[in-house]
Amino acid sequence: MAVFHLFDSPLRLSRPYESYMGCLTVPARVAEAAENASVLLDYRTPRRQVAEAIEAAYPGIRREHIHVWTLRGKSRVRRLGRLWEEWEKLGVHLVEDGWKAPSGLEVFTDSGTYAPTFLVGSWQDEADATHVFLCDGYAATAEAVQAASLSDVLDVHATMAMFSPSFALPCGVEARLMQLDPSAPDFAQRLGTLIGGREVDAGRVRTYAAAIREAAASNMPLGKQVLQADDFLPEKDWRVLASVGYMCDDPYTGAPGVTQVADGIYRVTTRLATRKASSQITFTLRFMEPFETTRQVFSPLLVQFLSGVDHTTRPVKISDSGRILNELQTMLSQALEHDGERIRVHFERINELVMPREKQAAVRKVLEWYKANHPVWFEWLEVV
Repeated sequence: MAVFHLFDSPLRLSRPYESYMGCLTVPARVAEAAENASVLLDYRTPRRQVAEAIEAAYPGIRREHIHVWTLRGKSRVRRLGRLWEEWEKLGVHLVEDGWKAPSGLEVFTDSGTYAPTFLVGSWQDEADATHVFLCDGYAATAEAVQAASLSDVLDVHATMAMFSPSFALPCGVEARLMQLDPSAPDFAQRLGTLIGGREVDAGRVRTYAAAIREAAASNMPLGKQVLQADDFLPEKDWRVLASVGYMCDDPYTGAPGVTQVADGIYRVTTRLATRKASSQITFTLRFMEPFETTRQVFSPLLVQFLSGVDHTTRPVKISDSGRILNELQTMLSQALEHDGERIRVHFERINELVMPREKQAAVRKVLEWYKANHPVWFEWLEVV
């Protein structure tokens, strides 16, 4: 799916930031049941207490009818293995690839941390048994905040915890690690204690210290162990419009993906969601150019060039200037310095975790070529 969120209040971040966030999203009814039992339910809550809150919210529910969606796969065992074990010991159902959602469509767990939020809630099966679906684990920062901002829209309770960009440690450790003070004289010792009581090499210490400082410099809310969407919107009085376009059939809502109606004609399904209403809208589109030509229109120019399109042989249009300007502000905003009408691109500011060095070199080559061959159209650009 393609996702776009519009907020009527600015985020508190002072510059772009991308990392990982721990996320727990449950039906709002479950959080209310926990509150009635004087239990604080958030990302740090032991999952046994989360299961008990679900049972209090939905009396008579069977543990195997509690469906917990997390990212799965061998590559995530170190990150989420302990969390999986915690849920498995409780006898709940950890959602696996191929499990059919109430829509009748099969879900997948190797990617996609935003879309499952739309299924968080409860339903009755054919035997009138209650089922509850929730999301646990982690997501990329932007996806986590966007999904959490749907709390009022979808009547769910979402909490998050900040992780490091490398996310090489179990999720419980990562959440505590990012709360350390990198300037403290015993930072390395505290880090070693968290990791398992062993000494941490100097390079790794510097990496984690830099990650915490980067979060602080971006004005991420480091002072809180658990975060909610409000923490990123300081005024606490905000509204959101979530716009979603479905590329493939969506198992979580049952919305159909892009469907070919006839040659060059396609039907697309979109969803608009606000705190007060949600609307599913269908559009029918006709391409004016052949498919291979049209598909390039939807890809950012810089992405096309990184994918192998030769910028030196492709016909250049004056609109390329505006497109590349917009793409730089989206993809590499942390590298840009604005000086009146001019923009300087500082590649040394780009985190390799955001864009690898070889791709940075490719983008630099493209920008330098445009500047040299079309200086009037790219008068605004300066590569340093």
